[in-house]
Amino acid sequence: MKTCPSCHQLLPDDALFCPIDGTSLVSAEKDPLLGSVVADRYVLLERVGEGNSGTIYRGEHVVLRQRIAVKLLHLTLSQDPAAVDRFRQEATTLAQLQNDHIVRVSDFGMAADGRIFFAMEFLEGETLATTLGREGRFKPERALAVLEQVGSALSEAHAIGYVHRDIRPRNIFLTQRKDGSEHVKLLDFGLAKLVDQPKGALTTMGTGLGDPRYISPEQARNDAVDPRSDIYTLGIIAYEMLSGSPPFGGAGTFDVLTKHLEAQPVPLTDKIPDLPKPIVAAVMRSLAKKPKDRFADVAGFLAALAGREPPPEVAKAPAEAARPEPAPRPEPAKPATPAAPATQAKPAAAAPKPASPAKAQPAAKPAPAKAAAVKSPAPAKGPETASPFDLSEPVPAPERAAAKGDPSPAATLIGTGVQGKDVAAAAAAKKGPAATLALSSGAFLGK
Repeated sequence: MKTCPSCHQLLPDDALFCPIDGTSLVSAEKDPLLGSVVADRYVLLERVGEGNSGTIYRGEHVVLRQRIAVKLLHLTLSQDPAAVDRFRQEATTLAQLQNDHIVRVSDFGMAADGRIFFAMEFLEGETLATTLGREGRFKPERALAVLEQVGSALSEAHAIGYVHRDIRPRNIFLTQRKDGSEHVKLLDFGLAKLVDQPKGALTTMGTGLGDPRYISPEQARNDAVDPRSDIYTLGIIAYEMLSGSPPFGGAGTFDVLTKHLEAQPVPLTDKIPDLPKPIVAAVMRSLAKKPKDRFADVAGFLAALAGREPPPEVAKAPAEAARPEPAPRPEPAKPATPAAPATQAKPAAAAPKPASPAKAQPAAKPAPAKAAAVKSPAPAKGPETASPFDLSEPVPAPERAAAKGDPSPAATLIGTGVQGKDVAAAAAAKKGPAATLALSSGAFLGK
């Protein structure tokens, strides 16, 4: 067994790198590429890291004497067209992203032995994983500064349609500016994916999932992802920087994935009681299981962390003001006003007219039959949301929960296009499927 020199994790003898922090487990003397020149312009001087797809070296341009980082695709993967496509995608993605917190790519090509490579700026410093392993956790001010810079990089990627999908401490690099302040770079866009890319595209090569502690519930289910998936994993980073450990761990991958799908994280205040309330609320919201319950974008998350987000009450007020129910309520009072000329009670003989119950609207016109005509349409038209619940076949709790969590086309249709009178008509006809559908939509809309 091998032991990782950084985290002291026990690993198999044939392991090339530590899956936890990326530390290379191969001694420099055994690497035949050290000292070689790639593409006649980059001499490889030191092996600095290795991942699932390739190895990163500290190099130097043979003419410009400029320090450079060279990432070489593993030799076996260089023969795999899908692996080459993914590697090229990482390079082109990085080249498109013009942000000070994303590593810059300067070259792409093929080495003499057939390996694909790209060259990028060389960074001096250490990963967030290494720093947290040494210091345990960050003060809120430092954690927020790191999150702001990572968020800036993610916002740039999201703006052109990319989701990173592999945000974890080993892919966040901490360097120092000349003034001594901390500068953050987001690394490894090897799993970056266009939001509108077909599901399953470029998910081979053994890199469909990163570290199970840093993936979203939708990644765990292999569902389609959008920028809110990155917000979830950024929330994990925030949680770990503030508390000293990620929200979910376990004995194995399956155990951790199950917790992402089902378990609630321990509240931050249980670990660090004196954390500011806006930070706690923002981090816990970013870790919501459903994407719709998280922040819509990174900017919203960062604003909430800093306490700049408007209170929830302000956001809900316009929705409540737009309710259409108060307008129809005065209408039932209108039939009562024509009833003032009750002196015409003699034409009560006209009462047989409402004998045709199918005509609900004309029945309201004959004022003399106020008692029979006004009250009869009221149950059919008044409480639109209550009428389905009077049906004889209530939906079992599991079905209501499913309808509540999944806004199906049927639920959306009833919530937007079908009128209450249509639902009431279906109820009157005692149609089982219609009743079930109405109940499902009511549970979904009323959550």
